[in-house]
Amino acid sequence: MCSALILSSCSSGGDDVVDDGGGSSTTSAFNFTDVNTETAAKLAANTLSFFPAFAVVNHVVIYTLAVSDPNNAPFNLMLCANTGSSMLSWNDADNSGSLSAGDSAKLTYNDCDIDGIATGTVDYVFNSTDLDPPPSQVASTVTMNLSIYDAPDTTTYTANFEADLSTADNNVFTSTSTANDASGQKITATENATQLYQFGCFEVTESYSPSTLGTYGLAPAVGVINSDDKIMSLVGGPPLNFVNDLLESGTKRLYSLAIPECASIDVPSGVGDSDGSYIDMEALGGGNVRLHTYDDTNAEFYTADTTWNALLID
Repeated sequence: MCSALILSSCSSGGDDVVDDGGGSSTTSAFNFTDVNTETAAKLAANTLSFFPAFAVVNHVVIYTLAVSDPNNAPFNLMLCANTGSSMLSWNDADNSGSLSAGDSAKLTYNDCDIDGIATGTVDYVFNSTDLDPPPSQVASTVTMNLSIYDAPDTTTYTANFEADLSTADNNVFTSTSTANDASGQKITATENATQLYQFGCFEVTESYSPSTLGTYGLAPAVGVINSDDKIMSLVGGPPLNFVNDLLESGTKRLYSLAIPECASIDVPSGVGDSDGSYIDMEALGGGNVRLHTYDDTNAEFYTADTTWNALLID
């Protein structure tokens, strides 16, 4: 099972994608059927699971830099469960002795046990910092190249996006991850060198409290997923709320076309052969999820019950 609170390997089940007639070299809609509904839901769930994982690590990185002296870097963040290391370096660009705009940092995983063995880096360039007193905010550009080995598979994440972490009271934190339609701004996941998905043109916001780790809310997310040149879009809706990594409430809708155009992952606006179908992922509580599949007349033609954990398992 993949934990949403660490960066871990989560297969999307992409091998089950049904060719909608567009062919492997043509970008086409991920038209939803009773056969591929669960595959589409797996792609969406695994894409979304990236963000709670990143938010917690991002919080640890920023908190460490905010309370530390750069002369004492590198820092052992102790993110590894049993083996390996997770070390944070810091370039204090202006020699101010504190975290400030223009500084950069690198988190390096070396055979780090995080529900899989992680190796690679997460790089930060800090664009603005306002740390003390609350309300406080830190904005950064994040670049990631991280591989996780969970036998027999190796999943690699490469990413470039904007990350904003803010708090009004040093209790509840808001994490916003954004990739505009700019060159290279996207997240790419591959498994055993085969691309699972690319996620671009997104804005995902969540709130959580370190004192109640495992409880968080994922606000309406937007973005475009490209899997094997098949396109679908996440769109806004009631926030998804989680307790101990289990989906408790909320609904997320998946459309069988690109909303909006997203050139960074080779997606035109409104994929030409979209049939207008869509899926609602409805939380039933306790980690249970109901999938509703609709045609372009808003008629529901397929319903299936599953669990959030099942969507995160290959």
